[in-house]
Amino acid sequence: MANSYTQFAFEFRINPKAVPWIKQLLEKARDLNGEDTDDEEIQATFPHWNDYQCLGFTWQFDTTVVRKREYPTLIISDDGGEGDADAVASFLQAYLKKYDPAKRIGFGFAMTSSPSRLNEFGGGACVVTAKRQTWMNTFDWLQKRLA
Repeated sequence: MANSYTQFAFEFRINPKAVPWIKQLLEKARDLNGEDTDDEEIQATFPHWNDYQCLGFTWQFDTTVVRKREYPTLIISDDGGEGDADAVASFLQAYLKKYDPAKRIGFGFAMTSSPSRLNEFGGGACVVTAKRQTWMNTFDWLQKRLA
């Protein structure tokens, strides 16, 4: 039996005021792993939580230096190939609504399988704003180009 994987890794600069909110929210989600919840903030941020019952990504804070000034960054990556790109986009949108409504954040992802299966490779990308998520995937792109 083959296993399917969704993988991604990216970082983005965050509003320093968002650090406590991000930490509290993502730690709460991590602690709920495997459980349904009626927590309104978790359900608002991750609309499919009770279907999947997991965060679907790992995260850590870092800093980046721009013109000799440090800025906090957040690194998001898949959870050992078990990434949930929808959960990432939902989290990013909640962050943008609350702390950076004029900003856009984008990320790409890969979809693979092991052992290899025909037509099981691809990926996509998502651009997230406070109001919208715009998705593309390589399968649709390829089909349009071949038509």
